[in-house]
Amino acid sequence: MIITLSGYSGGPQFIGHVSDLLFAMHAKAEGFVDVARASCKARPRRSCRTQRLRCCRVGEAKALQNSLLIRSLLYFLPAAFFMLCLKTLQKDLVAK
Repeated sequence: MIITLSGYSGGPQFIGHVSDLLFAMHAKAEGFVDVARASCKARPRRSCRTQRLRCCRVGEAKALQNSLLIRSLLYFLPAAFFMLCLKTLQKDLVAK
């Protein structure tokens, strides 16, 4: 139950924060320091350059993809602990 509560309440927020951070890093690397993620969601103006629109589209996709990848990689730590518990499981069951 605790895993379910933490996954549903904290998981999407964690992914959102990491995605925003990665988008800001991508925009900064592309040279668009003033681009905010909210400005990419707005209706594009005629004055917007195609490079900026491409930066928004590619940056959003990469940021979300990488944040989901980071979240899935975090599951390896609990899996490692479960593997360590398997070593002593037989002894623990016999001891009872």
